[in-house]
Amino acid sequence: MFSQQIDEAKLIHVLILRNPLSTSEYEHLLDRAYQLSLRARARSEETLRVLLVIHGKEPVGALVRQRIGEVEDLAPRWDIAMVTPSVVSRTIMTAVAWLAPSNQLRRRVTCENPEEAIDWLVSRGAERKVLDEMFRRAWREFETRGGKTTSAGSANP
Repeated sequence: MFSQQIDEAKLIHVLILRNPLSTSEYEHLLDRAYQLSLRARARSEETLRVLLVIHGKEPVGALVRQRIGEVEDLAPRWDIAMVTPSVVSRTIMTAVAWLAPSNQLRRRVTCENPEEAIDWLVSRGAERKVLDEMFRRAWREFETRGGKTTSAGSANP
């Protein structure tokens, strides 16, 4: 179960999902992300910004991680803010980010809540009004589809 908002003009992708997703759901998401990454590649001076809110504690599989890496490799510049309720996942993702080679063009952070993630993206040049609106639309769609609020959800979507 997922919802997403994509602004191709501003190179922003807001995605809210509940793990685990089916293979076909992941393929749909990754295909959309792939297309946006191709656009970002063509506009190499601009930064692709991603807000990813994950509900559920199951990790994604190896094939999905591989495909995500392929999508990330397409875009020359990106900021990715991931929100997850799992302390273990946040710890692992933070360690991975620290171990990765330092690169000011590709930055990643793992957060406890969407507000923290949005603040981080804004501090790197994203437009708060655009991100807030895209998050609210994605959140409403997620709830409409039967999504449940967890600690990774927003108190004020």
